[in-house]
Amino acid sequence: MATAQRWGGALAGRWGDATLFRLAAVAMAANGLAVLAVMPETGAAGGRCVADEEAPPAATNTTTIPAEADGRATVEPRPPPLLSGTSPTPPAIPARGGLAWALAAANPLPPLRLIWASPPLALLATAAALHAATTSGVASIFFFYTAARYGWGPPETGAFLSAVGVGLLLAQGVGTPLAVRLAGERAVLLGAAAADAAHLVAYAVAPSGRWMYAALVVGAVASVGSPTLKGVLARQVGRDAQGGVQGGVAAATAVGSAGGGVLAAALFGLGSRQGVPGLGMAGMGAVAAAGGVAIWAALRQPGLK
Repeated sequence: MATAQRWGGALAGRWGDATLFRLAAVAMAANGLAVLAVMPETGAAGGRCVADEEAPPAATNTTTIPAEADGRATVEPRPPPLLSGTSPTPPAIPARGGLAWALAAANPLPPLRLIWASPPLALLATAAALHAATTSGVASIFFFYTAARYGWGPPETGAFLSAVGVGLLLAQGVGTPLAVRLAGERAVLLGAAAADAAHLVAYAVAPSGRWMYAALVVGAVASVGSPTLKGVLARQVGRDAQGGVQGGVAAATAVGSAGGGVLAAALFGLGSRQGVPGLGMAGMGAVAAAGGVAIWAALRQPGLK
């Protein structure tokens, strides 16, 4: 970041903004691939090599009924375990070594298996991933956007980001418990999603830096939704399934963060060439709105706790 702030202007003058943002998009895409292949949360079975552990005894889907008076025991089918309170058996992983094992270890899908098994969890995790995409996307273009739109340098941008940090501390530390107590989780989630999309669109159309601070207040209010969403996610499963759910959500948000940075950089580069530098921020507002739709759909699921 420090290198970008020091040398970004010189490189932009030599290569042009479009080239720099293409390079940034390629770098963030490479980062996303590295996330999928390297991070423990996105490895097979949550970073745990099943082949290296002693295999548990094979589970059966039957229940043995005690012997009747005639001495014969009966066997009846047993219904599959519910998602809440149980963890599915980890998928089989090929023996360690070789191409098959390497591909299975880099597969990001096993940690998401538990989440995809439940529509409410899948929708809530999608909302979390889209929120991560907007956060990463805004962070990737904010310095360049404010410099191009308002002529801000490091002092102005640093002061604004400090205000963002203060707003997050106050909103999440004080505002979240109060808002949930007064309005309930469902209202907080939907209101925060709407405020998140609105403040990003306000960033895109703010005519001056002062209006950016006004939009910041709306964004601070929107931040109460993140801890609320995490609480709702954790409540959907029992204790023994928390690790799988949190690993799957971490995998989804990691992919969302990488994708959001690439999308925001591409939109900002396109908008800059067309004289619309706010296109990147507006695009992130649309992604935030999609996250709000996912939350709304999750809240309508009958199995949501």
